[in-house]
Amino acid sequence: MGITGAYLSEGLPGFEVIYDAKYFTSNNERTSFFLGSFLGFQRLSTDVYNSATRLTEDVGRTQLPIGLQIGLRGGLPGFFGELHVKAGYNIGNGEFGDGLPNAPSTTPLYLSLGLSYLGFGWEH
Repeated sequence: MGITGAYLSEGLPGFEVIYDAKYFTSNNERTSFFLGSFLGFQRLSTDVYNSATRLTEDVGRTQLPIGLQIGLRGGLPGFFGELHVKAGYNIGNGEFGDGLPNAPSTTPLYLSLGLSYLGFGWEH
C-alpha cells in the first residue's frame, strides 16, 4: 500500500496523486513479484487560444485513473528497489475547453512505467 505524488511539467502541466495496493508473492527476504491495483487523481491545465474572442483561455481537466499494476521488488540490505508497470483507464478523459479550436485532449489509456528506489527498510 502506498501513495505517490508527481508534478507533471511536460506537455500538459499538472499534478497527480496515486494510491496503490500490492500483493507480494514472497516476503522481503528475497526478490519477489507483485500484483496490485491503483486509484488516482490528476489535475491538468493548459492555455488554449480562442480564435473567436482572440483571447488565450486557461482551461483545466480533472481525471481519475484506475487500473492494475504488476512489478518486481528486490531487497537489498536496508533498502528496496522496485520496477513496475501500471495500466488503466482515465475516468474523465477528453478534450480541453468545451469545443475550443486547437484544444488538446487526453486519451482514455493510463500507462505508467516506473523505477522506484525506496531508501529505507527493515529486517525482521
